[in-house]
Amino acid sequence: MPSIMRNMNTIGRCQGLYRSHKMPESDLCPIHHPFVFAICNNPGMSQDWLAKHLSLNKSTVARSLCQLESTGYAERRLHPEDKRVTLVYPTEKMLGILPTVRQVAREWTEEISRVITPEEMEQFCATLEKLAEEAKRITKGFEEKKS
Repeated sequence: MPSIMRNMNTIGRCQGLYRSHKMPESDLCPIHHPFVFAICNNPGMSQDWLAKHLSLNKSTVARSLCQLESTGYAERRLHPEDKRVTLVYPTEKMLGILPTVRQVAREWTEEISRVITPEEMEQFCATLEKLAEEAKRITKGFEEKKS
């Protein structure tokens, strides 16, 4: 049985190195790039939604948002009707770096996928989507059960 996670983790760590190399002037950590995409594409979403969307636990999301807020990339506000819900918004700084983050992500995908055909890439992505959906199905509700 191939080690799916070992290879995916290697690709993820290398992607972080690539992002840092391509954006040396940025004070944005590579780990925060998925947050940039999610927050900019869904301004005003709740922290809980963000945790589910990124498949991260709530404490990791809260910690990351604290870092993004302290560096001026995100803003958190209480929901106007339900003070138990915190909503997340991008700042101008985050919106300003979004095109660069998108470009670096696109370049990374082009760089690593040049060793396979477009057909292989299409099949690979379809397979990854199936695995991701199955992983979500298996772990659905794990975070809620913990509380």
